[in-house]
Amino acid sequence: MSGHVGNLSLTQQETLDKLRQNFRNVLTQEELEDDYYMLRWLRARDFDLPKTEQMLRKHCRFRKEWKINKIVESNDIPEVWQKYFPGNFIGFDNENAPIFLFHAGRFDLKGIYHAFQPEELTKYSLAIAEQGTQLCKSQSKLVFSNTNVPYA
Repeated sequence: MSGHVGNLSLTQQETLDKLRQNFRNVLTQEELEDDYYMLRWLRARDFDLPKTEQMLRKHCRFRKEWKINKIVESNDIPEVWQKYFPGNFIGFDNENAPIFLFHAGRFDLKGIYHAFQPEELTKYSLAIAEQGTQLCKSQSKLVFSNTNVPYA
């Protein structure tokens, strides 16, 4: 399928190279070298470089504003959230994807809502999403380390 690693047209490869060049001071070296990551952004905007750049810059700004990279690392999640939030990653399915179990029936929405400010609710929800993203990446690298199968 065109637009994927190993199957790029000359124009698509040039667009990928330009995107890397334009983001060399924005993304990490690991992200810049990850064809699957970079092509995911380009395919989302049909290899339209200005639209891709706009979307990726917005994504990077959002991650920076919410300090996404630090949320999971800092483990700055209050005990109340950890104790009463009714969801968690419980393992992996038969394809090694993380499984998140959410006990909706046990969720005291009013209690959580009154215990935290809206910004905190967003922050801790983002922490869960980032944790899931990191689990997916680590599992994919583990499972596909000896193959050419993409993790993105």
